[in-house]
Amino acid sequence: MDKIGIINKFCEKRLVVIGDLMLDEFIYGDIHRMSVEAPVPIINFVNKKNFLGGAGNVANNVASLGAKTFVVGVIGEDTKGKEILKIFNENNINCDGVFFENQRKTTLKKRIICNSQQLLRLDEEDVFNISKDTEDRIINYLEKIIPTIDGIIVSDYAKGVMTEKIISEIIRLTKENNKMIFVDTKPINASFYKDVTLVKPNAKEAFEITGEKDFKLAGKKLLEIHNSNILITLGKEGMYLITLDGKETLLQTKAREVFDVTGAGDTVIALLGLSIISGADILNSVEIANIGAGIVVGKKGVVVLSPDELKKEISLFVVPKVWGEEHWIVNENYCGKKLILKKGFRCSMHKHKLKDETFYITKGKVLLELKDTKKILCSGDSQRIKPEEFHRFTGLEDSEIIEFSTHHEDNDSYRIEESGVADLEEINKNLENK
Repeated sequence: MDKIGIINKFCEKRLVVIGDLMLDEFIYGDIHRMSVEAPVPIINFVNKKNFLGGAGNVANNVASLGAKTFVVGVIGEDTKGKEILKIFNENNINCDGVFFENQRKTTLKKRIICNSQQLLRLDEEDVFNISKDTEDRIINYLEKIIPTIDGIIVSDYAKGVMTEKIISEIIRLTKENNKMIFVDTKPINASFYKDVTLVKPNAKEAFEITGEKDFKLAGKKLLEIHNSNILITLGKEGMYLITLDGKETLLQTKAREVFDVTGAGDTVIALLGLSIISGADILNSVEIANIGAGIVVGKKGVVVLSPDELKKEISLFVVPKVWGEEHWIVNENYCGKKLILKKGFRCSMHKHKLKDETFYITKGKVLLELKDTKKILCSGDSQRIKPEEFHRFTGLEDSEIIEFSTHHEDNDSYRIEESGVADLEEINKNLENK
């Protein structure tokens, strides 16, 4: 199934999000002068907006992408807690699993923004484990809800909701009911999560958990710690995936102007969970999450995605390659690409068992290796490549190629030689001898 087909299935899914609930308050103002009392700016209040934070933002992302969403967590009996419930109800998020504790204050993260810049963040929170009574109520709720859903996302900010007992019960219940579980956790609780579907730390968290300074070494250690698939988010460097079978993939981000990284990790874990329970393999799911995160960081504040917004971005997006770039135009019926092939580089030697492709050269000069033959294609030339035919393009000049094919599925690519730099001098010498 292609990425658009996967996203279309989101609306059929039911997903539980459990973790630490927070309220994000953004206060916007203008600065016109400095205070005479201290060397600080005077901020003239303009307005303020409240958003769901923590596990609440993950739940909001899941709901905005079309899935039936159930949220589980704890809030205080205060105005901040009531505001969180109000936003849940406005966004059709089921909050039957949200419980009050009168001795706990609802976590608040208050940000002051002036001229699109964050000047200050003020946190109000209690960081201690929930009571045994609340713990039992959450477990009772999970026992009822988990058999009825497709998967569960844990958003563990280490504020006290995700106790060792609750974590062990979630893992037990998901195994018993054959459900998938996706985890985003702070390092302090990381050791509790074993044998889950996927764990997603950022680079800083991965280094803190493992003591490594290289993300690949950290990924291998995390694989041993969790016995789970691992995705490490690397900010502008992209994402690093290492699966249970030891296969490693580094995905680059699409270049764009970054306005705000707030909540990007919540978008990633929401898209990972939804994509996998909707039938995508892990690599395709990470690619979808990578695209979604790219949209979110290009906006200001805490934002969520709609399925249409995500599908539009997927239908035309740029994939960086060793040899250049792929510009994709994809729908449910075909895959079209513009390939930007750099002089002196070549793509992998590969074949497809299912995909039937036709290539049209719009600019430049390329060497096509097809089966046991080599031929030069120039602007205006075309070539059809059938399934089971090994082939490779090498850029003799900076070139552009249009590809039309029946579909795009990563698991239909079979490579026997990777992409890389070509020896043009040797290639030209061999061509002259012919």
